[in-house]
Amino acid sequence: MLLLLAIGSTSAPRAQSPATEGRETIFFAPNTPRSVTVAKAGATIASFTVPQGTLLSVSMDKDRYTLPDANGRFEAHGKIEVHLQAAAQRDRTVPLEHAMQQAPVVLTGDGVDVIVTR
Repeated sequence: MLLLLAIGSTSAPRAQSPATEGRETIFFAPNTPRSVTVAKAGATIASFTVPQGTLLSVSMDKDRYTLPDANGRFEAHGKIEVHLQAAAQRDRTVPLEHAMQQAPVVLTGDGVDVIVTR
């Protein structure tokens, strides 16, 4: 099962936030539910389930993440942006990267760890 749709550098015009050097964005397919945990210094701050049918993207500092492993576990650290949007509500007239900029739910954190699992 493919989890990763694309990875893009936010230094290109595909950014979710203003283009900055040293940022990456990963996009998860809406094909399965996922669990997201946000922690700081080992203490969980938030934990939630992203239902099937929801687009999920995580933007983070470059080189501060691991690609999803065979079990679907993904980790990112540092300055984080998590964007969530129902796949059925995505604006298909624009690329996915731009559609996620319009996501109705955005969670940001600085100096945090984000873990996404399926």
